[in-house]
Parts: sequence; structure tokens; C-alpha cells
Amino acid sequence: MSNTTVLFTTCTQAIKFLNADLSNTTTAYGEAYASASCGTYALINDIISNLSNIKASLKTNEKLISQANQEEVEEGNINVTSHVMQDDQNIVIGNVHNDTAVTSRGENGTANANVAVLTNGDDKLSEAATFEVLRAVGVAVMRLKNGTYGAHGAISVAGAASSGGSSEDALGGNINLS
Repeated sequence: MSNTTVLFTTCTQAIKFLNADLSNTTTAYGEAYASASCGTYALINDIISNLSNIKASLKTNEKLISQANQEEVEEGNINVTSHVMQDDQNIVIGNVHNDTAVTSRGENGTANANVAVLTNGDDKLSEAATFEVLRAVGVAVMRLKNGTYGAHGAISVAGAASSGGSSEDALGGNINLS
């Protein structure tokens, strides 16, 4: 067995913070995120709950979009590449889209020309925009699970967090571990 310089107090603190309660702080923009005193297990549970809620919202909007598509088909005369959905359909126009996914995910590169699959407040995200955010989160989780942060460096998620002026906001969506 090799010698170690790990102090007893760091072991007790690790156990304390693994089991601490959920503790969020809020930016000036009203965005809540885990504070430095948040428990790791509580944070994992909160992330799982949030992802479950996002999935439920996506499924609800998928049903509305499918229903709108079905109604358009039943009316007939649809050219699938150029047909414009009727204004009276129960779908929401997305205001956040992903320019890089125009061809790969069927995204329209024109602002306000994609259906929203996730709506919350002012944000109405297209499927490709929603996917891109979740993909970045997935990469972070995969690297954490596989122990490859040191091998691959920081993950930058542009726009993932807004700066509200506090020092904890300095992450701005970037994850840097050394």
C-alpha cells in the first residue's frame, strides 16, 4: 500500500457533501443552479427529476405536433417539403433553433420557422436546439462516468448559464476540471 497525504478532514467533508440537502442559488436572471453547499446525491436526484419533466413536456408537445400533422393530412393536398401549417393548429413556433443542424436534423435555418418541442417562459426550443443542449450535458455525464475529463479537458456549453454577477456564475456554462 502506498503512502497517502489525504487528510482525515477531507474524508469527513466528502461524506458530508455527498449527503447534504439540495441547495440552489439564483442568478440575477432567475436561473437556479446548485450552490457550493449542495449535496451531490441531492443534485443527482434533482437532475433526474428535471430530465424526467423535460421528457414529459417533449412527449406532450410531440402529441400536439402529431395531431396537427394528422389534421393537415386529412385536409389533403400536402406537399411535404413546402406545405405551411395552418395558423389555427395547436402548435408553437420555436424561437430558439440550431443553425448547425439545418440539414442533419431537418431544422429550418430561418428564425421562427421551426416547431417548438420544448416551451418554458420565453424560450420555445426546436427539436435540434433541445437535442444540442442535451447532447452537451450527455458528453459531460459520459466523461464523468468514464473518468475522461483529464484526457479531454473542458466542455464548453455556450449559453448554458447566464452571468448574474456572482462569482459562482463565472462558470458561464464551461466545465473546467484539473
